[in-house]
Amino acid sequence: MSESKQMFKAGQSHGKAEEKKDQMIESAKDTAQAAADKISDAAQSTKEYAEQKGEQVKNALGMNDNTTSTTTTTTKHRST
Repeated sequence: MSESKQMFKAGQSHGKAEEKKDQMIESAKDTAQAAADKISDAAQSTKEYAEQKGEQVKNALGMNDNTTSTTTTTTKHRST
């Protein structure tokens, strides 16, 4: 086989390997994005569930007046 044919075949092999590498990287990126999307969806769902349960507890305790103000009472003790 002539040297030019060998170089041509080596170049073809290198090109095919480069293309395969790029395909694998793209596939890994797609898989990672899909996983990130699932995690984000799960986090949002969990947040909504927790908020709903919190409202249910407030309703059960009669604490849900749809306001967000909090009153703090401070008591001072005198020493005798």
